Amino acid sequence: MEIKVYKAWNPDAIRKTTPNKRIREALESTNSILRYLSELKPTITTNYVSALTKRLTDVIKDFEMDTGFLDHGEINKDLDHLNTHPDLRNAVILYVFKHLDLQELPVSGSEEIDLRSLNTTKAYERLAYHRAKTIADLLGNKEAIPLWKKVVAKRLETEKAEYEKRQKEREEKGEGILSLTEVRERAIKHWTETGLGDFVACVFDEHSEVFRFDCCITHEALKDLEDPDWAYLATCYIGDAPEYNTFGTKYLRRTQTLHHGDFCDEFYWDNRFHKDPKQPDLEFTRNLGRDQDD
Repeated sequence: MEIKVYKAWNPDAIRKTTPNKRIREALESTNSILRYLSELKPTITTNYVSALTKRLTDVIKDFEMDTGFLDHGEINKDLDHLNTHPDLRNAVILYVFKHLDLQELPVSGSEEIDLRSLNTTKAYERLAYHRAKTIADLLGNKEAIPLWKKVVAKRLETEKAEYEKRQKEREEKGEGILSLTEVRERAIKHWTETGLGDFVACVFDEHSEVFRFDCCITHEALKDLEDPDWAYLATCYIGDAPEYNTFGTKYLRRTQTLHHGDFCDEFYWDNRFHKDPKQPDLEFTRNLGRDQDD
C-alpha cells in the first residue's frame, strides 16, 4: 500500500483554452439537456427554456460583452434544440463570459487564452447547477429529482457510446485499454497542474485505489450557493448514478462528497481484476496521510 499527500489547491492556477472551445462546450452541454428533456418530459420544455433563461439573465444582470470575435458559425453548429431558442443561447454565452472574467478581449475565438482555474470551474459548474435547479423550480423536488436522474442516465448513454467509439479506434491502432495506473498518473498530473484541490492518494495494488479530497474545486465553485443537494445532483451525482459503472474497466464508488461531508472519498478499481471490492471505511480514509501533514 502506497500513500501520498498532495497539497494542490490553487484557484489561481492557469488553464489554457480558446474562447470558441469554452463556449462550444457550454452550448453543447445545454443543447444535450434540452434534447434529453424533450425525450423524457416534452410538456415542460417550453417553460424550462423560459425559466432557465430567466435564471441566467438574473445572474448576468447588466453585464454586456461584444462577442463578435467568436466563430458563431462553428460554436452554434448542430445545436438542434438550442438554436431554436436564441435568447437562451445568448444568455449561456454571456453567463460563461461573466464568470470567466476576461481581462481583455481576444482578437479571435480561436486565440489561446489563459483562464483562472476557479473562474473556469465556476463558469461550467454553476451553469450545470442552474440547468438542474430549473427543473426543481418548475416541478418541485419530489418530481424533479427522479427526472434529473433520468437526464443523467441519458447523458451516460451518450458517454458510453462515445467511450466505445474511442476504444474501437484505439484497438484499430493496436492500442490496449489504459491501466488504472496510467489513468491515475494522468489524473494526478492534471489535478495538480490545474490546482483542483488538496487530496490524498492511497494505492492498494495495481488495480485498486482510494482518494480522499479535503478540498475540491467543484465544491469551492458551488458552496456559496448554499444548496448542497442540487449542487451535488448537478455535478457529482453522475459518478454515483447506477449507469456509471456499466462501461469501461475503471469503476467508482463513493460514500460521501464534500457537498455533504468533510471530505470526499473516491474508491476506484479495475473491474477486470476486482469484481466487487469492499469500500474502505470512512475512518480509514479519514486518517490517510495524517502522519504526513505539516
